[in-house]
Amino acid sequence: MIENYTNYETKKKNFLKRFFSKYRYFILGALAFFLLYFFWTKFGYILKGQGIIEGKAVTITQRQVVNNLEISAEIKPHITKTYTAFAFSTVENLPVKAGQYVKKGDLLIQLSSDDLNRALKIAESAYRSAKDRLNTAQTDYESTKLLYLKNLESQNKVLSSKQKYEKYLNEDFPKVKQAYEDAVNNIAELSISATITGFVTEVNKFKGDLVPKNDPLITVSQLTGLYARFYISQFYLGKFKSGTKVNFYANYANTKTATPIATGTVTNVAAFIADKGILVEVSFKPAKKADARKYLNQKVKAAIELEKTTAKVAALPLSAFYVDPSGYYVYVIQQGTLKRQNVQIGLIGTYYAQIKSGLTITDKIAAYPNLYIQEGKAFREK
Repeated sequence: MIENYTNYETKKKNFLKRFFSKYRYFILGALAFFLLYFFWTKFGYILKGQGIIEGKAVTITQRQVVNNLEISAEIKPHITKTYTAFAFSTVENLPVKAGQYVKKGDLLIQLSSDDLNRALKIAESAYRSAKDRLNTAQTDYESTKLLYLKNLESQNKVLSSKQKYEKYLNEDFPKVKQAYEDAVNNIAELSISATITGFVTEVNKFKGDLVPKNDPLITVSQLTGLYARFYISQFYLGKFKSGTKVNFYANYANTKTATPIATGTVTNVAAFIADKGILVEVSFKPAKKADARKYLNQKVKAAIELEKTTAKVAALPLSAFYVDPSGYYVYVIQQGTLKRQNVQIGLIGTYYAQIKSGLTITDKIAAYPNLYIQEGKAFREK
């Protein structure tokens, strides 16, 4: 029985080997054709340059456009100072820590440098030698002058000693003295004190750390004149103006029920559109002055009331809109192809914007696209 089973398995393996050997090209060809068909149906539009856009087809609906823009903002100081290492050194003393209040002149960090210490010793030794040489030259000149008055020395000798003394006094000695003073000043640079009064907001080193030249060590920030910074969508271009009132809330607060933690007004709106959007800067005045330190470098929620309305208006999702120097536009879906259509918009909310003209209620608009959208490309609803 076992022998028959073994013969059966052997014959089965031999049959499969002969079958694959005889039809291997057909099998491999069929597999290649299947894979090619699969990738062509899924990604062939890329190779053909069609760029089929997938998204949602939306139509105009009546909605109450939320007129308050709520956006996350970061609180920054107007005045901040980051202290860096003057030379390659070691942290010898670090008397401050993050969050500590410091006054102008307070020691922030003490560094030590073997290289600068060696340079100081060399410069100090050269300076002592230079002073000795200067004293010797002066003494020689004075004694030669005295001998000349007693007719014991020639006038040429007096002039020679005078020239030698004045040259060293006015040329050689000042160079050595300056090198010594520079070495002393370099050592003084290792002792870093606060140049402004404020709070230590960053401490990047620990005692004993090796510090490369120009490496950041400590940052001190002033709490007077805090401001909030955030980016807005290009759709709001022209909607923000200096003086616009802004209320600030805790980052996850419900603005309808919560009490503002601070107020402010728009002080600067960038004239250009960056990758993140349009930069807006707003003054930040905490309800309690003591809270200024609490919110420094923290995220808060900024709420800006742009326009007042309670009625429902014709609207589309924000993702359906685009803007360029000529104005706002959308892409209308016509027989599966995208066509640009200029529109006039009104209220702009957090999720929807009002349509004033340019579309009908039957127009289907491309929204939430998965690829970069262009006129003339095919559109497929997902």
